[in-house]
Amino acid sequence: RELEHAMTRKESLVAEMSEGLRRAEDEASSEAEMLASHVEESQDRISALLAELQRTEADGRSVREQMRAELRRAEGEADVLRATLRESREAQEALLSEQSAQLTHEMQSRSREQEDAGRREEELAKRVKALEQELRELDRAYVPETQLRAMQEEGKRSREEL
Repeated sequence: RELEHAMTRKESLVAEMSEGLRRAEDEASSEAEMLASHVEESQDRISALLAELQRTEADGRSVREQMRAELRRAEGEADVLRATLRESREAQEALLSEQSAQLTHEMQSRSREQEDAGRREEELAKRVKALEQELRELDRAYVPETQLRAMQEEGKRSREEL
């Protein structure tokens, strides 16, 4: 009987332990399912974040490429503008140089013309003085026409008398 009783107790203990083990297994299974669900959710979030990161990196590469292309285009335009500006500056410098040379030539020509005009003016002034002198001498030597006729008549008479 004691043995039976011990056996019954043992069976009861085994049954309790089996029940406890089954409950523990159920709880562990439930917790494992919950953890598996959390892991799956975390993996889904990680996958979504990874996909977003890859899209962001792709967008970043695309934006960088666009910016590089824009930079190359802007540098090309800047080169064209610099070349145009250089050509314009060179043309203006050449034009200014040509105008300066022409102005210098014109100034030299005017200076020579003024010197020539000054010499001609001096020569004309001398000539005018000489002509004025000659005119004064002619005025002094001038014999009025009436006096000349009288002198001619007197010379005629003198010849006739002779």
